[in-house]
Amino acid sequence: MSPYTPTLRRLALLFVLVIALIGVTVLGAAPATPTGVAAAGSISGRITAPGGAPIAGAFADGYLTEYYDEAPSRSEATPFTVTQPNPVAGIDFTLQAATRVSGRVLDFNTGQPIEEAEVALTDTQSGSTHALASMPGTGEFNFDVGPGSYVLTATKQGYASSLWSQRWAFNLTEGQHYSDIELLLAPAAYVRPRVFQADGSTPLSGIRIRAYNLTVTGHHLGGGAIGLSNNDGSFTEDMIVPAGWDIYARASRSNTTLAYMSTWYSSTGGALSITQAEPLNLAVGETREIAFAIHQAPSTTITPAAGGEIMLDTSFNTIITIPAGAVTEDVELTIHPELGYSVPPMANMPDGFFAYAATIDGVAVSSFALPYTITIEYEDQHIPWGVDELDLSLYHFGQLPDTQWGWINIPTTVDPVNNILTAELDFLSEFQIWAPRQGIFLPVVSNLP
Repeated sequence: MSPYTPTLRRLALLFVLVIALIGVTVLGAAPATPTGVAAAGSISGRITAPGGAPIAGAFADGYLTEYYDEAPSRSEATPFTVTQPNPVAGIDFTLQAATRVSGRVLDFNTGQPIEEAEVALTDTQSGSTHALASMPGTGEFNFDVGPGSYVLTATKQGYASSLWSQRWAFNLTEGQHYSDIELLLAPAAYVRPRVFQADGSTPLSGIRIRAYNLTVTGHHLGGGAIGLSNNDGSFTEDMIVPAGWDIYARASRSNTTLAYMSTWYSSTGGALSITQAEPLNLAVGETREIAFAIHQAPSTTITPAAGGEIMLDTSFNTIITIPAGAVTEDVELTIHPELGYSVPPMANMPDGFFAYAATIDGVAVSSFALPYTITIEYEDQHIPWGVDELDLSLYHFGQLPDTQWGWINIPTTVDPVNNILTAELDFLSEFQIWAPRQGIFLPVVSNLP
């Protein structure tokens, strides 16, 4: 709660709702007329139903509404007793400065406002959602909320949903304002996927399909997902994606399908790298049936006596070498490709990868007794534009000092003559290769999740 100040009381309006309960019958008395707060911060209102159990709340522009007694909503408010002709005192409020999130919902193709779109601001900690419709004519929306971590989305029938965030969720402090946000919605098309094993005919269940648009910097339109595939490789729902875009669909890992590799769409059944993916162009309202042939991820057994080595061949070769003595029992090590993406102004290599291990009994192994080596063999064409080759470095996804999760740099040796990156570490994770862009440059394509 913010410290009590008479100024807030002078700004506030008090409203009183009277609710009388008799048995199971609810009798609603007319609420008291909202009344301005006096200079001293006090207020009086007339209750028209004696013996009722009213609830009271205070609100002011730029502040969060509060209900008596320090409740955030009407349903959580504490009723108080009213008896004629005695006045009621001590119904006090301390209003907290609100964080305002505002912007417009626009059509991606035309830039025109989209009215009556459902805009939702979801608290990632509590799961509670504030929802409203964008305003007629302007497509504008405004939220006044408290501090927290939020994700902002917009949806409307006939359009693919839009998500605006920083690292998926953005954090708001008291009194902070995010304004001029543009939520872009693109007219929708529909994808009806099926997934099979590598033979192209045996259905594969438990695979999740995603669609990404990689041509718009800073936007995550079309990045939605649908549920896991059924026993026949189909999905209960169609995937809704932006129409007229180059869409990449991929199968991502789930707890039951870690043995299968993420696979990008191509007309031949699938590709292991975004550089080999085939764009899927859809017309507005079109429904397209597509199929994926999902390969098992490469794996190998790591032994205490000999260690072991594994390689993943995508747009470049990734080799993990585990030394002898790094494990105390046999461990199965698996590696598969992941979506390569960057957080501007960093630039990324085309593909990332994910490595995990487990004992014979299925117990996860996340670290080793001795450091192991990751060697990445790349080609000059994989170096992002505007990047100094010597700045290339491996990053892993982990917990940051502020307890949030993000990408953390791993000390990396660069051999520009032989085009080799080398890093030593003792844990497994999801990895990406990034480097900062140099100088001033025009906007370029950035891969966002």
